[in-house]
Amino acid sequence: MLYTVGAICLVFVYCSANIDPKIDASQAHHPFEDGEKPSHTHLHVDTDDDHDMDDEYHDLDDVSPDWNSLDSQQQEAAIAKFFNKLDKDQDSLVSKDEIKQQIIVAMEAENQEMAKQDFEDTDENQDGKITMEEFFEIQGHDEQLDHETDLDKLRFKLADKDESEYLDTDEFLAFLYPYDHAYMKEYLVRQVMEEYDADNNGELTKSEFFQISTENEDFHEDEKAFDSSDTDKNGRLNEVELYELLSKSGERMAESELEWLVSRMRAPKQDGMWNQQEIAANIDHFVDSNFENQLLKYHEEL
Repeated sequence: MLYTVGAICLVFVYCSANIDPKIDASQAHHPFEDGEKPSHTHLHVDTDDDHDMDDEYHDLDDVSPDWNSLDSQQQEAAIAKFFNKLDKDQDSLVSKDEIKQQIIVAMEAENQEMAKQDFEDTDENQDGKITMEEFFEIQGHDEQLDHETDLDKLRFKLADKDESEYLDTDEFLAFLYPYDHAYMKEYLVRQVMEEYDADNNGELTKSEFFQISTENEDFHEDEKAFDSSDTDKNGRLNEVELYELLSKSGERMAESELEWLVSRMRAPKQDGMWNQQEIAANIDHFVDSNFENQLLKYHEEL
């Protein structure tokens, strides 16, 4: 992460059957169409079992409840705890920035839950370690040092921060989310450059960059993001500029979801600041904005 509060930006997909890195556009910033429900689940993992995030997030034995199944007292108690989490400075008011930070927290929590599940799925001998051999077995690579294998080995090596030749749970998180860990920068940039730098000059033109959108329909980094990252204004992104753009995509994604949410909330009495009662009055919009998991989690903790 996004996050440090991690960047929830461009991500590479890990599959239980195939760990080939691909761009997962649901990680990228995208403008929400009018009436479209935003999502910050930023699913980075496509598994054969097609994991259901709600069930995994709550880890319940039975079918997870939904928000509307709670009675009014249960909802009120969960909202009070939710408001306390939102109100970082404890001034009894919640700002837009505090809501945005909680959006990022929700993204990070779901990343961690998914990583935990995928670690268990990949750790075939259940020894709490992911070795290179287990990685390649899941990946389906033979020992030929082809282009993809080379990148995979770099990815694994960088994630293996303590050089133990295996990944623990924290390292596996970095492996799944290279954009969210600065020490994975070499892999992240190299993967994008090798796939999209058509003329192999070490820079991405706008046309090369937007080829990502062509091949990944949900990836919607816009021209404004490109231009703001093009610090030397030469119409191309070098590796430093590219990483800068990728590392800030999560921030833009959170801002988009915040914009979607605020546009549907009733205006507060104090401009840009909501009290607990006003948050409660808008709770259905928070549920629609994928805060339902958090609210149910707070209910379960009561």
